[in-house]
Amino acid sequence: MQTYHTHSDVYENQDSYMIISDLPGVTSEKLKLIVEGGQLRLEGDAPDWRFARAFRLPREVDGDHIKAELRNGVLSVQVPKRAELRPRRIPIAEG
Repeated sequence: MQTYHTHSDVYENQDSYMIISDLPGVTSEKLKLIVEGGQLRLEGDAPDWRFARAFRLPREVDGDHIKAELRNGVLSVQVPKRAELRPRRIPIAEG
């Protein structure tokens, strides 16, 4: 069985990174997400193919709070940034 490199899109906003991967035919039982050594690895099997993909994680991410959802062959992974490193607005007191 050949291993494929899945198509993925990566988006960034103020609070997190979002990784969207097309995984047709993959079930959550055949899917592994592993955080190790500054990388997020996706690995798994579909009926006729195997896939693997790795993403280098920036230092500002909170690896303990990554969330993933698989729906209709599309994997969505939310990788939050650490709260203390997110931009924040400082309130200004009037007086």
